[in-house]
This record gives sequence, C-alpha cells and structure tokens, in this order.
Amino acid sequence: MKIGISQNGSKDLVEYPINQVMRVLHREASNIRHYENLKFLLNCYETQDEAKKVLKLYYEGRSLSLPPIKLNLGGLDMNDPYVLAYGTTNFDVFSIYMMNLCSLLGIQKYLNQGNSYQDIKDNPDEVKKLIFNEREEWLPKPVKLWRNKVAAHYAAADPKKNDNLMTLMDSLSAVPHYSFPRYTVSSMRIVVNGETSQLKEWSVTKVYEELTTKLALKPLGPLLNTLLVGPNGEKDPLLTHS
Repeated sequence: MKIGISQNGSKDLVEYPINQVMRVLHREASNIRHYENLKFLLNCYETQDEAKKVLKLYYEGRSLSLPPIKLNLGGLDMNDPYVLAYGTTNFDVFSIYMMNLCSLLGIQKYLNQGNSYQDIKDNPDEVKKLIFNEREEWLPKPVKLWRNKVAAHYAAADPKKNDNLMTLMDSLSAVPHYSFPRYTVSSMRIVVNGETSQLKEWSVTKVYEELTTKLALKPLGPLLNTLLVGPNGEKDPLLTHS
C-alpha cells in the first residue's frame, strides 16, 4: 500500500514533503541573504534605518547610487543586527532540513523503484543505504557536523568519546560571523588544550546556491555587492577594503 499526498496529478507520493522541505530551506537562506545585504549597506550608512531604506529601494527594483564604502571584512560583533535577531537559528533549521531532504530523496528513489512502505519496513537496510548515498551526494560535511553537534542536540549534552573540549564548548557558544560577503558559523579557531573545535566553517547561502541548480531549488536574491559595476565593467568599484 502507498499512502501519501501527491501534487498536480503526480504519482510521486513523496513530492509534497520534498517541496515543503525545499521551501523551508529557501526561507532560511533568504533570511540570511537579507541580512548579508543589510550588513553590506551598514558599511556606508551611519544608521541601520538608513541602510534599511536603501535596501527597500533595492528590493523594489530601483537603481542604487551608493556612497564610498569602508568595508568591514568580518569578525565577531555582538551588536550585529543579524546576530542579535537570530543567532544561529537559521543555520540550525537549515542543517536539520538539509538532512531531512536527503532522507526524503532516498525514500523517493526506493518507492520509485516500485517498492511500497511495507518494503521499507521489511528492508530497512536497503532504504538506509539509499539515504546514506543521498547524504554523501548533497549534504556537505560541515553542515552534517553542525546538525549532529549543535542543531539536533548540543554536543555538550550528549558528548561522544571523540569530541574534544573545544567542540563541547562551541556547541553551546557558537555565534555567526560576517565574513564578507556572507554570514558563516564556526569561523573562529580558538585553541583549548592544544585543540580547536571540530566544527567546520560553513555558510547557508553558499551551500544553498551551490545546490540551487542541482536540486531545482528556488533561487535566492543576489548579493547586493555583486550588482555594483563601475564605468568600465569592473565589479565592486566603490569598495575600499580595510
């Protein structure tokens, strides 16, 4: 027996949850992209209100003429508007749903081979193998590690023998950093007892954009700075790095 919700006349009964998960991934990545663009504008306007007004014009499709930008390339800023509003929440949700998407893609392949849910019950190892293959294909290792050590449950709450001290600390204290032009996590390399956190740096928007075409995801809006072009076609003509 096959029970599920199909869409648009499709016989693929896993299509609905897959599309639902893809929408969640787009929502989380889009939220971060908004703040990446806002952070970029905060380098040339004195207040957040001014930057928000310019960003609104950008979303309305108007051309922008920006003043010279003194760019802060990155670093820890506990007054950062994104850090204050969301912390690692978008990264947490994104990593969990990326894992879920891989699981659904594996189940989809199994059912599309003519199998049923009874076959899933009777042959769990076959399904798990397909899901593992999907994770190997689509789930970057830093995202999987973040899901396992932070998002699903903190490493400090469920320590493993191979977790070092800094990993346990990082699972509770990780904060997003702006590393131009994106927000990332696990970018700080603090040494404790001669070891650094086993968590690896990654960016939601970069991961999402790398998978957009491959998985037919809805595209993100572009990074605002990539749209700045000088009179001779050069990129980012107004930036002065510091």
